[in-house]
Amino acid sequence: MLYELLLASTVLCLTYNIYKYMVKKTIKLPGPRGLPFIGNIHSFIQDGGPVWQVQKWANKYGDTFKINILGEEIVILSDYDSIYEALVERSNDFAGRPFEKSYVTKKLFSHGIFIQDFTQRFEANKKLGSRGLKQHGDGIGRIVNLSNENISQTVKEFKEENGQPFQPHDKLQNLFCRIIICVLLGENTPYKEDDGEFARKWLEDIEVNLRGPFFYLIQMFPWTRYFGNPVYSTMNEMMKCRNKTFTEWIERFKHYKQESGERTLIKELLAAKEDGKMTDDGIFGIMIETFIAGIFTTHTTTSGFLLAMMNFPDIQSKLHEEIDHVIGKDQLPELSDREKMPYMEATILETLRYMSMITPIFHKTTCDTNIAGCDLPKNTQVWMNLYGMHHDKRYFKHNPDSFVPSRFLDSDGHLVPHEERKAVLAFGAGRRVCLGEVLAKTRMFLLFTQLLQNFYFEQADPENPVLFDMRKFIAGPDTLVATKFKIVAKPR
Repeated sequence: MLYELLLASTVLCLTYNIYKYMVKKTIKLPGPRGLPFIGNIHSFIQDGGPVWQVQKWANKYGDTFKINILGEEIVILSDYDSIYEALVERSNDFAGRPFEKSYVTKKLFSHGIFIQDFTQRFEANKKLGSRGLKQHGDGIGRIVNLSNENISQTVKEFKEENGQPFQPHDKLQNLFCRIIICVLLGENTPYKEDDGEFARKWLEDIEVNLRGPFFYLIQMFPWTRYFGNPVYSTMNEMMKCRNKTFTEWIERFKHYKQESGERTLIKELLAAKEDGKMTDDGIFGIMIETFIAGIFTTHTTTSGFLLAMMNFPDIQSKLHEEIDHVIGKDQLPELSDREKMPYMEATILETLRYMSMITPIFHKTTCDTNIAGCDLPKNTQVWMNLYGMHHDKRYFKHNPDSFVPSRFLDSDGHLVPHEERKAVLAFGAGRRVCLGEVLAKTRMFLLFTQLLQNFYFEQADPENPVLFDMRKFIAGPDTLVATKFKIVAKPR
């Protein structure tokens, strides 16, 4: 069935792609030779997904090269100078999004902020989202208290395992789900078990089911949904579940009155709807982006952090010493402790760099422009190869493929200046930087510190250790996610 769909796709697109080849300007960059009409898309299916294939090409063709997908030339940037220039210095030129032809992505996340092209609607929704998440500005103390309270509950759940091997993933996912619902709906809105089940189902579908040959087929050829493509049924179930859950959340929010001064994302979105500036689809789109991104980023990074602790007991011991010296074992961490804990900050930076869970970042040019000495026409897709940049020995010495937090510390043990760690762009940069970056980093610091205050983390099976090996992670179209593993949390 798969090969029949591929053959039919090639035949139906033949005339269209011939036309594109004839009229499209050719971008003067090196790159891999593709197959007629389909270009290089088959390579993504054959070699473990785009993340590793893009990196393989970068090693062969250099920092800036091009690939071809169904007749469309796509430019890939892998070096810091070009990526920083595109994202920050000339942000407007590269602020577009290329998802108008990506059927699944557009269907699941339509009307949100992340996938929107660079339009007035994007700017308006971004401001709404920023206001709704502004709790990390003047309300940072509230976020700290909220996070610490929920983290303490998770610490209790870890202790209930009595030092026996267990999978931490569901407990952590519930933690992040509780926190993000408070951000969305407010602290007075109760958390229900169905909320955690909704998060688990969506994340499982994104991490496991929305990938592979059938995903790429329907993403590029939406009409394959009429021929039994299983991704279509998965996507429909996800949408039904989303609409039902979010409708219930909004009613729950309205039922439990929030304090008048409390800012929540739902409150901002509903106010915008009353003013005629937001639709129900827009509300659902921004909610799902915030919910999934708020859970996914911190959950994935925490999984990597725990893997690092299990594999590098010397790093774990140094963090224990720093926590005991600065905070002690009984007092909950505060954000003011961060500046006194450079080794923890360096470990968080190294986890974000080493994992590079979001890679590549997809952009599109909004005008005729150029990068790395190459002219690019308007509407050119540009992918930022963050994994390649984060593992480049030009910017990260001492073997960039090794986990070494001390690379971010100077000879006196202080965090190196921002100039020397600026090449860590796990949340993007510039006009399209992730709105939840500060919130995510706050949660990571509080969570990692509380966990290490209370536990030594060890391998569940020392004879068959789970390694911190990126090649073992699940590779999606633009993500790297750790597979589930067991861990031992011994109380200190």
